[in-house]
Amino acid sequence: MNNSKNKKKRVQFLQKVIWIGIGIILFLVLVFVIFSKVRKNNSPGELTDAYMMRYLKGDSELVSQIDYPFSDHLNASQKKIYQGLMKKQYEKMTYDITREDVHDTDAVVVVSFSVYDLKSAMEKANQYIEAYPDKFQKNGAFDSLKAIDYKLEVLKNYRERVNYSIEFAYSKQNKQWVFMDLSSTDLEKLDGVY
Repeated sequence: MNNSKNKKKRVQFLQKVIWIGIGIILFLVLVFVIFSKVRKNNSPGELTDAYMMRYLKGDSELVSQIDYPFSDHLNASQKKIYQGLMKKQYEKMTYDITREDVHDTDAVVVVSFSVYDLKSAMEKANQYIEAYPDKFQKNGAFDSLKAIDYKLEVLKNYRERVNYSIEFAYSKQNKQWVFMDLSSTDLEKLDGVY
């Protein structure tokens, strides 16, 4: 009888230990989940990093907004080629958050980054076309499609980089950091066409 009472007490003790262990594990998981949600993209630096990662990952929303910034008029296949060039530009971008200044309800995050210098590439392509216009002739007339194809080829193969810095401004509204839109100049820098 005594042996059976001891076994019963041991089983009850082990059951309590197991339930306490399960309770501790559930508590830790709950704390982790809550902490993760509170921390996720909570600071201006984290929001900026998430924004820049959208470029690196070729975010479909960003890619759909790609617009050819030069004066040429592209046809549909050339636009597709340019979008592909820009996706590559974004994927090859390198960046570093160099400063994060937070003051009450305002914040500024400075990002330094490196992109292919597509503006210089386009300038070189235009200089070549001006120097050798006869290479871009069709039936005795200047063929703009041929010239654009050449420009796109130059852009595709250009590997010189340029470094920029831009400031991301934030304001705190309803306990959340809100990103202020980038200027068109900053967007051109991100595209490497400034």
